Amino acid sequence: MENTLMIGVVSLLCIFAHVPSLLLRIVPFHEKISAKDKCRLTAIYLAGLAVDFGICMWMGINQVIDVPFYKVNLIVFCIVMAVVNVQIVRGYTKVHLFVFGIVADIVMITLAVGAYISSHLGMQGDAAGIAQTSVIAIIIYAVLYPLLRRLMRYTVTPFLEIDCKNYWDSIWFIPIALFFASIFSDSADVYTSTFGQMLSKCLIGAATILLCISIARDHQRFRNEEKMNQQIDQQKGYYQALTGQVLAEREARHNFRHQVAAIKGLLDADDLQGLRDYCDNLELEQMGKVDIPYTGNAAADGVLYHYGCLAKAKNIDFPCAVI
Repeated sequence: MENTLMIGVVSLLCIFAHVPSLLLRIVPFHEKISAKDKCRLTAIYLAGLAVDFGICMWMGINQVIDVPFYKVNLIVFCIVMAVVNVQIVRGYTKVHLFVFGIVADIVMITLAVGAYISSHLGMQGDAAGIAQTSVIAIIIYAVLYPLLRRLMRYTVTPFLEIDCKNYWDSIWFIPIALFFASIFSDSADVYTSTFGQMLSKCLIGAATILLCISIARDHQRFRNEEKMNQQIDQQKGYYQALTGQVLAEREARHNFRHQVAAIKGLLDADDLQGLRDYCDNLELEQMGKVDIPYTGNAAADGVLYHYGCLAKAKNIDFPCAVI
């Protein structure tokens, strides 16, 4: 009975170690997931944790919960949940793969630190040592969670739009490759007990995270420069149109006397049809022009004029009021 209780505690701690990684994997997609899909994900996560608890209990009772089982169980569970995320939150396959890799690197760091501390507390790669490692890892997660959450949102959330395809093509494989390179460099039964082993995993994980942050920062700067150049182009178009309107106003004032004379001539001749045609021509000239907005804000004026021209080209009414 006592042994079964111990196995139950170890199994419970093993599945609790999955929870922070589940939360981190879904953080970047928070605004993209409907309430219904959030409920579905929660139900599947709970079901997955329950099944994994059963597997750990069966393994503890019939075999032994050791380091190889713990590693394989952790990786398989993460892969299964990543597949679930891909199926429910669709359209972001490479994003999910990137998130899988970077969260796996975070897990690797926390467990490496936990295993190192556990070994120095007298525990080795047995069930008790694995339970202690899980507890330490969970504590590290809890302390660092706000920072890890910001990391996920910084490297993922701003680049979920379709126009960021190049970003994901260049970055999705990096954390996965470095994670598996680290995992496969050790045999399955290696327990992180030396400082060198812990430092090696921490450096690989930290280098991966810093590399991804650097790429995200550079891509964000590139996007900002693109938006700024687009705004500059829009403002150039606006100022050119404004200059053209000023010249047109001068020409209109110059031609006004001729237009009045033409109208008087048509009236004197009692040519109502000619007068109507002449007025229609003047109206058509005005219809082909886009009103030049003036809000006092150059960027806003440029944007309004740009989209006003697009609407005019497609014969779409573009009323706007800027407050």
